[in-house]
Amino acid sequence: MDSVTHAVLGAAVGELVLGKKLGKKAMLLGAFFSNFSDIDVLTQFYLSPVDALLAHRGFTHSILFVMICIPLFTMLFFRMYKKKAVTYSEWLLFFTITLFSHLLIDIFCAYGTGLLEPFSHMRVSLNTIYVADPFYTFSLLVVTIMLVAMNIHSRHRNAVALTGIIVSSLYLIFTFINKDFVNNIVNDSMKNQKLAFNEKITTPTPLNTILWNSIAKNDSGYWIGYYSFLDRSNQMKFYFIPRNDSLIRADMQDDRIQKLIRFSQGYYCITQKDSIKYFHDLRFGQTGKFDSKDAPFVFSYALGKSDDTKMSLQKGRFQGSLSETFSNLYSRIKGH
Repeated sequence: MDSVTHAVLGAAVGELVLGKKLGKKAMLLGAFFSNFSDIDVLTQFYLSPVDALLAHRGFTHSILFVMICIPLFTMLFFRMYKKKAVTYSEWLLFFTITLFSHLLIDIFCAYGTGLLEPFSHMRVSLNTIYVADPFYTFSLLVVTIMLVAMNIHSRHRNAVALTGIIVSSLYLIFTFINKDFVNNIVNDSMKNQKLAFNEKITTPTPLNTILWNSIAKNDSGYWIGYYSFLDRSNQMKFYFIPRNDSLIRADMQDDRIQKLIRFSQGYYCITQKDSIKYFHDLRFGQTGKFDSKDAPFVFSYALGKSDDTKMSLQKGRFQGSLSETFSNLYSRIKGH
């Protein structure tokens, strides 16, 4: 999830656990440590773009890393704040919830979280919310603003913080119900249209859980379709995108390509334009007009000597105006 979401969730947790002892400073500490695992973004300054992709949500998002940090931070802050009468167990509870909450929220997104690093490179992705979802963040943001404005001695502070956490958590449960419904629509539509596939993923489109994207994989490529809860029909339309492995067959053992395939969790395709080959991660969808196989991909990586520039990544995101992108998204959410 985005940094703002982690921060407001952490602020609410900080208020609940340490607010009575530390006042509003507890919210600040919660916001900071709920974002601590994202320290791995610093790797973009010294690693190649591909290695930085795998480093993000890698070891610093693992259970092992969090289990190492919890006792270290607990002991450090217990000694620093002895005069505030914060007990060791309170600090332990605070760091356990804030650090693990980051991992928990991140696994709901498509990027993938390396919970078992360094023992396993498996990435956990539940694909029920987009990396930025205002519907999830809104209640926590409102609660944080309220807590900042409220008197520090108000007896309602804990109730306000708890309300934000409960409302946002109920929304997460709601996304699972949405996803299950969409999966049934996808399965029925593909069966009716006699489209064969080996496995599939369904993910929400940016900033909402009304419009969903389905990617069904077979041996040569992917059937891609969109479904909005506002569509008039429960039958999805699909278009086919070939994987085009043949374009990189000679370079398949290249370390960079193997890392990109691992990052994409096997949902990728290759295209070529003006002698330049591009690697596209399909999990992040396409921009421009929805339901079009010719729409540019959000995540594109120019193969070859592209490590010289980080702009080679996520090339599709910069194609077209932002207003046009949101206009197309809104139009498709409204259904057809």
